[in-house]
Amino acid sequence: MSAKPCYDVILLGSGLPATVLALCLQRLGYRCCLLEAQAHPRFTIGESSTPIADQILLDLGRDLQLPELWRLGRWATARQIPSVTVGCKQGFSYCFHANSAHGDSAHGNSASGQAGLHDSGQTNARANAASNDSITQACLSPPSLLLVPASPTRAAADSHFLRSQVDHYLVRCAVARGITLLEQTRISQAQRDAGLWQLTVRRAGPTAHEPTAELSARFLIDASGPAGALAQLLTDEVPAWGRPTPWSFATDSGSLYGHFALDVDWPSVWDDWQQDTQRFSFAPQDAALHQVTEDGWLWHLAFDNGLVSLGWVLPSHAWGQLTAESSADQRWEFWRQKLRRYPRLWKLYGQARLVAPAAGLSFLPRQQRLSSAWGGPGWLVLPSAAGFIDPLHSTGLAHSLFSVHKIVRTLQRGRAWDDEFVQDYTRRLRQEVWCVDQLVALAYRSGGDPQKWEAATMLYFAAAIACEEWRDRSRRAPAQGRSDVESAADSAAYAHVPWGGPDFLMADRTDWLERVVRGGQLLRRATPPPGGWLPAMAQILGPWNTVGLCDPQLGGIYHYTVANKS
Repeated sequence: MSAKPCYDVILLGSGLPATVLALCLQRLGYRCCLLEAQAHPRFTIGESSTPIADQILLDLGRDLQLPELWRLGRWATARQIPSVTVGCKQGFSYCFHANSAHGDSAHGNSASGQAGLHDSGQTNARANAASNDSITQACLSPPSLLLVPASPTRAAADSHFLRSQVDHYLVRCAVARGITLLEQTRISQAQRDAGLWQLTVRRAGPTAHEPTAELSARFLIDASGPAGALAQLLTDEVPAWGRPTPWSFATDSGSLYGHFALDVDWPSVWDDWQQDTQRFSFAPQDAALHQVTEDGWLWHLAFDNGLVSLGWVLPSHAWGQLTAESSADQRWEFWRQKLRRYPRLWKLYGQARLVAPAAGLSFLPRQQRLSSAWGGPGWLVLPSAAGFIDPLHSTGLAHSLFSVHKIVRTLQRGRAWDDEFVQDYTRRLRQEVWCVDQLVALAYRSGGDPQKWEAATMLYFAAAIACEEWRDRSRRAPAQGRSDVESAADSAAYAHVPWGGPDFLMADRTDWLERVVRGGQLLRRATPPPGGWLPAMAQILGPWNTVGLCDPQLGGIYHYTVANKS
């Protein structure tokens, strides 16, 4: 590296969104370089795709003739890629579990609260028996179930991506297409002069013959995730519009997670849990499966090779003595103690064997974060580097790919990435992250109550479906010569937007955001309104409810909540 290589775009990070963007830019004629602080393959999460993410992969792959992208757009084609492991995700499923130590008290049905009001030993005995009966009933009665399909069939299903393999596959594709990949490389200095970035990078590892090197680029994109590499280097030089105005997070959670080897006989599980499988709209295990408790939830994402991604998500105050400095043994002990509180979960996961990370379970006591800077002259961040809210609703990949599509579409429409573009991009990104925060926080206000949780999640599903339906109309309109009246109206409404479309989860629509705020006000209630949570939420959704959400007659089993993915 004696000569200083000059690129059009240097991307910090080589995860799935960054590499997808690099592949697209290369096809548009831009010379790109990916800087990766680690080396592939490496453990990471952010594994669950959604219809929005899949639509973008399909569109970019077809429009730019990148088959490596459209193959990832469906589980049925992704699973055929050699050396890539995925899992089937046909929708979102939720199982609601009572704590064996409290019986149904988390759901407002405890019988033990009266025992302390009586002095009679006989009365106490009866109260204790009632309490024990309540605990037994909570452990043995069928858990409530909520199923929300995202794809009509398994063939059209989304995927869980085993990111170590999928990311490695994409960077191999990028290198094969002429994109430079520098692994185990970090920026130590960045300066901009006359519209050109001058970077000093440090390389590590056995192949680093020259530990220090210099690169130059016209534009930088930070996709380095929590590292926030550019924000750390450029904070003092960022204009006011590139610094997000902070807010007090509505969501407060942390996570404890890893990959496990787990073999599950699901027919036996559903039989043991007393579930009528004839009611299912899809197999709940072929989904982002949420095991919901009174204080949080456990994610379950299954891959086709027998690995399962599992993670507890709890409020930051619920970790007890567990801290970021706790040992691997302490984290593991907390994991097992938490499972033991829920007999069904202990039976299902108690014998699961941790496979990765090698050092033990990963732990984030508090996962909400915002970077101090999101953009400036000649650079911007992808959502993963801007901040993070929570894994609920699987928004991570979808949001980053949504921004990738914005960036690519802007270039395709002949717009430059000038300061005006970056300023508009960062302003909208803040609104998107704020919207995700609000939507996620609503579910945590349910205290594990199934109907309240269902009502809370319907706000997210309404926004996601509206986003999917808009994209579906925009994808069909060119083939129809824009004869569709609604598609033409969409085009006119976003003609002034650089990328010609809405923001993630319709966060640019003030009428929608007003409904999000109203939904939050509803869910702050400790008791349901007259008629129940679902009818009240249906009234708030109004015309945004296009697929029959919030229907109490369905008993939590939805059948049609999907947009076209053809």
